[in-house]
Amino acid sequence: MKKLLELAKWVFAFGQQTNKNQKEIEALQTEVRQLTAGMQQIVWELRRQRDEMQNRKDADAREREILLLRLENELLRFERRLPNSLKEDKNE
Repeated sequence: MKKLLELAKWVFAFGQQTNKNQKEIEALQTEVRQLTAGMQQIVWELRRQRDEMQNRKDADAREREILLLRLENELLRFERRLPNSLKEDKNE
C-alpha cells in the first residue's frame, strides 16, 4: 500500500510537472513567433532602406550625367560663338 501511495504521488507530481512544462513550451512558442515577426519586420525594413539607397544612387548618377551633358552643351555653344581665328588657334 505504501508503494502504491508513493507511485500515486509520483504520477501526480509527474502530471503537474508535465502541465508546467507544457505551459512553458506554449509561452516560449509565443515568444518565438513574436521574435520571428520582429525579425521579419527588420529584414523588410532593411530591404526597403537598401532599395531606397539604390534608387537615390541611381537618381544621383542620372543627375550627374545630365549636368555633364549640359556643361558639354554650353561649352559647344560657347565655341560656336568664338571668332574663326580663335577656333583655328585652338585647333593647332
